[in-house]
Order: sequence, then C-alpha cells, then structure tokens
Amino acid sequence: MKKATGTPTELQLSAGRTAVFGALLVTIGPLSMALYTPALPTLAEAFGATEAVAKLTLTVYFAGFTLAQLLCGPLSDAFGRRPIILGFFSCYLLGSLLAWLAPNIEMLLLGRLIQGIGASSGIAVARAIVRDQFSGEAGARIMNLLAVMLGIGPAISPTIGALTLSAFGWQAIFVLMVAYAGFILLLTLTILPETNAYRDARLNSAEADPCVLLEADALL
Repeated sequence: MKKATGTPTELQLSAGRTAVFGALLVTIGPLSMALYTPALPTLAEAFGATEAVAKLTLTVYFAGFTLAQLLCGPLSDAFGRRPIILGFFSCYLLGSLLAWLAPNIEMLLLGRLIQGIGASSGIAVARAIVRDQFSGEAGARIMNLLAVMLGIGPAISPTIGALTLSAFGWQAIFVLMVAYAGFILLLTLTILPETNAYRDARLNSAEADPCVLLEADALL
C-alpha cells in the first residue's frame, strides 16, 4: 500500500511507473560496465594502446561508481531525489559525450571516470524513490523487480554491445549511453515528482539565504 508521507501532490507516481523508472535507473550502472566490454580490443587498436591500458577504462569507471555512491544517499536525503538524478545523470551524459568523441585514450579514461560518478546515483536513488512511496507487499514487489533488472542488465549488455560494435563501430556504443542518459533526464523532468517529503527543510530557503546552503554542505 502507499505510504502516508508528504502531501498528495508530491507523491504522484503509480506503482507501474515507479517500477519502470526505477528499473531504468538501476540498470545504468551494470549496463555501462558490460555494454562496451566486447569493444575493448577494438578500443586498444583504435587508440594505439595496449589491452591493459584499454582495460583501465573499466577500472576508472568502477572507481568513480563506487566512491560516488557513498554520497548519493545522503545528498538525495538532503536535497531531494529529482535534483540528484538531474545532477548525476547530467554528469553521466557529459562523460558519455567525452567518451564518444575522445581523440585519445586519456580522454576516454576521463570520460569513463565521469560516467562512473554519474551512474552511481541510479541504485541508491531508485530504491529511495520506492521507499518514499510504498511499503509492505507493494514495495517488496517493486524492489524484487529492481533486483531482477540488476541481473538482466549485465546479462544482455555484452550481446547488445557486440551487435552494435559489429554494425556501427565502437563510438555507437557510447551514442547508446548518451541516448539512455538523455531519456532518463527527459523522464525526470516530465513525469517524476519529488518523492522525498522529509528532505532538509532549511534547503528550501537556500535561494533566499545562500549561507544556509553552505552550512548544509558543511554538515554533509
């Protein structure tokens, strides 16, 4: 059943929309890890790098993903779910563009690091959105679906990546990531309400008093 939290105007997502949107959020992390692994030998050849250096693109992505994930939960609790999705997925979009247009392996590594940071919000914020609105059996069903999608994403991503690579080249893989991020940002702007009814109320006055925002950042 729906949780009686916040005002009715804040909690507008149905169970179906919450499940679909949450699935899109949680899969971006593992998808971005596995989607382009078939292209690693091609990347090494394209940039004149060794396969070991090409594999560093996985390492820096995972490092950014893991470290930034520690911040996503507290930030979304303080500022709300929508601002964190918009901020982090804009970061992911930027990283995807850098990787797509990278002229050398160093720029590709930077793009992958930024991608990892951006994708880190997916799992934490998706689960938070579910907990904000649903409890009991309804919440458990959505959480189970998210867990299933976490398994399906890495399973099918290498196949999609290999087909894309053979048909359009390695850059097309990052074009898919750009499109994915853009789609999530569009959905966030158009259908996702702010579900965190208990975010720090002091931050609502940050525009009127910038010192409030600085103090909140210091506490985080």
